[in-house]
Amino acid sequence: MYRALYGDEADEMASRFSAKQNDSGVIPFLDSRSIKPLSSANFSQILGKKDSVALVMFYDPECIYCQSAKPHFLKAAKTAEAKNRVFATVDCSQEEQLCALEHVKDYPTFKLFVGGKFLARYNQTPNFTTMRNFVENAPLTNNVDDFRYRNEQKTDVKFVQGGQKQKQEL
Repeated sequence: MYRALYGDEADEMASRFSAKQNDSGVIPFLDSRSIKPLSSANFSQILGKKDSVALVMFYDPECIYCQSAKPHFLKAAKTAEAKNRVFATVDCSQEEQLCALEHVKDYPTFKLFVGGKFLARYNQTPNFTTMRNFVENAPLTNNVDDFRYRNEQKTDVKFVQGGQKQKQEL
C-alpha cells in the first residue's frame, strides 16, 4: 500500500515509528518535516499566524481509521505547493483537554484553520488529492464565507436507468 502511494518514499512510511520526542516534547504520529505535531503549548502559536492555512488531523494512535488516513495526510502535506499552508497533528490520547476544547469526538477529525480560526471540516474519506486541494483552495483571509458555502453544498449521486449518474444539489 505504501509503495503505491509514495513510490521511492515508501521506506519512510513503511519504517516502524520510533517514539522519539521532538524539540517541543511531543511524540509525533507522523515523523516528517512536512507535518507539525501540536500540543496545548504550541497550538495557538503555530495556527495563529496571520495569512496561514492549516489542516489539523486530530487522532488517536490506536485508531485503525487514523492509521489508514496517515499515508494520505502525509502525502498531501508533502505534495502541497501553495505557500503559507501547514499540516499538523494533535494526539487526542495525550491532549484530551485540547481535543475537548476543539469539540473532537471522533477520530480522525480533520479541521481547517485560517489565521488561527476554525473555518471548515474535511468530511470526506481521506484521500491525499482531495485533502491537498481542500487546503490549497482555502482562502487566506478573504472570501471565507464563500469557501464555507462551497464546501457545505452536498451532491447526491443517484443511478437511473441505463447506469447513468444523475447529480442533484441538496
